[in-house]
Amino acid sequence: SELKIEMGEPDEIVNDEKNGILIDPRSPDQLKAAILRLHASEQQRRTLGDQGYELAKNFTANIMAQKYLNLYRNTVKPSS
Repeated sequence: SELKIEMGEPDEIVNDEKNGILIDPRSPDQLKAAILRLHASEQQRRTLGDQGYELAKNFTANIMAQKYLNLYRNTVKPSS
């Protein structure tokens, strides 16, 4: 399972309560509560971990390289 502090990253990476838990970086109480919730619930740890694992499959080196190559090709086009 994943515990992530909200810092403005894209939502495609961590979806609160689906593949991780988002907390406010200025709130130690939220961090404590999230850790205690995960500690108390094997099912939640397993569910969040499984979902995070599935999401990570979209971010392999080959997939990311292809995405960056496509972005480059669509951004930098040869002038005629």
